[in-house]
Amino acid sequence: MNILVIRMHRFGDILQVTPMLQGLKQKFPDGSISFLTGSDMTDLISCNPDVDEVFSIPEKEHRWFLKNRPEQYSRIYNELYDFLSELRQRNFQLIINRQYEFGGLVAWLLGAKEIRGGAFSPERGFVFTDDASKELFETVRTERSRNSRNLVDWGCRIAGVPLGCGEMLFRVPGAARSEAQDLLSRGGAKDDNPLVAVQMGAARSFRQWGTENYARVIEWLIRERDRRVVLLGSEDERGLAEATVRCLGSEDDVINLTGKTDFKTLGGVLERCQYLITGDTGTMHMAASVGTPVLALFYGTAYPWETGPYGTGHLVLYADEPCSPCLTPEECPCGHRCLKAITPRHVCAAFDIAESMRGENIQFPAWPDEAVRLFVTRRRSGSDQLLIPVNNCDDREEGLLPLPARTAAHRPGGDDMESAMRAFSNQRDLLVRRFCLGDRPSFIGAFSELVDRLHAAVRCLDGSRHHEETLARELMPTIEEVYTAFQSEDFVTVLDIVQYRLAPVMEGLIRKRRSHGTI
Repeated sequence: MNILVIRMHRFGDILQVTPMLQGLKQKFPDGSISFLTGSDMTDLISCNPDVDEVFSIPEKEHRWFLKNRPEQYSRIYNELYDFLSELRQRNFQLIINRQYEFGGLVAWLLGAKEIRGGAFSPERGFVFTDDASKELFETVRTERSRNSRNLVDWGCRIAGVPLGCGEMLFRVPGAARSEAQDLLSRGGAKDDNPLVAVQMGAARSFRQWGTENYARVIEWLIRERDRRVVLLGSEDERGLAEATVRCLGSEDDVINLTGKTDFKTLGGVLERCQYLITGDTGTMHMAASVGTPVLALFYGTAYPWETGPYGTGHLVLYADEPCSPCLTPEECPCGHRCLKAITPRHVCAAFDIAESMRGENIQFPAWPDEAVRLFVTRRRSGSDQLLIPVNNCDDREEGLLPLPARTAAHRPGGDDMESAMRAFSNQRDLLVRRFCLGDRPSFIGAFSELVDRLHAAVRCLDGSRHHEETLARELMPTIEEVYTAFQSEDFVTVLDIVQYRLAPVMEGLIRKRRSHGTI
């Protein structure tokens, strides 16, 4: 089965497709899944383990030329003709179009046997051929507030895969993780600093909460909750970050990374953070995709049941005005009062609830404000994601709040040993970079950090005679050689042992633990 998934732009929307990709791979384990996206979005999907091949076109460039340079029409036509002719030779049996009109036209031109999510007909134009797509379109068109299904779950229904079949997923490459750590370190972050990320911007002005509001929350996080705050956003949002810092009156305890991250390093930075505080943004979906809990602010211009963070244990503040959800926010007759409904006091109270969810004894205070509602997200296998009012979250046994397993130290899919091994691998990559740059002081510092990571991994092996014997026999002699070479300032040998001897030994230990059923 050759399958093509189409989603061209909006990086949050692309990440929302990843659970569906997992479902497709489970349903067609021997099939081949290809993904068509914009050239500027390929980094979001190129490392996805469920995608076999990524195709891209410069969609933004084409759109600009088609609007502003009609003399370029023939060139763009020829480029697309050649590209689609090549794709047509792949003989896709199933195309899942999550880009609607443009994707429907592409799907029709490729001639797939089955098209889901929207297709093109020469006689009728753009049409929906599957029931789920028809239901979604009709629900949003007629009465959007009746929709209680996240677009992730809609995508799974459209693709014909089980609901709750996967989580949002973005795999951060090791080099990007090292670059993210570099950015944070240069900003003054230490390994033991608890970090909270804040994304202030949004694509449209009527979705921006305001620099003064964010500044009050950030100041409270720093002064009252002893956190360092990482500011995130695109280059276009740098002004918002600078205005917020001016409101604070000091750059102390704030790491401004606005405009300094690409998709991969953004994922790496978010992995390092305890939480992300944001509106309905692509960064919100990135945090959910790397396992970082989100505290999301939703106003009338966005609808949390549709586009809220996907997964279990995220918190959503929703300004539930009588006129929401809003389909025409540009024409709001109420002066966007939903933006004013959520106050810094609400966000600070929600943050404390998020903190309580990380502990063993969870106690939820009553949430008093009916105009601003607070929900906890819950993803369930076999059914749609739920938004549960916090006032109803008093039973941990129902699996509402497995958030402690989703913190920065416990990412999905690994235990303590594997987490420690990932930290060691990241530091090893950083050591290599320092060596290549010829930065002796930084190399020495990176080696010291590497030793700490190594000790953390070693500690995870304690508690079993078998593991202790394995450690003494296989690991300690190699560690001693590294120390000897380092003390002799033979950094080339240090690097060779770390890369080609120490790392393989540790990876072998993980494989042995798996074979003994301890992972």
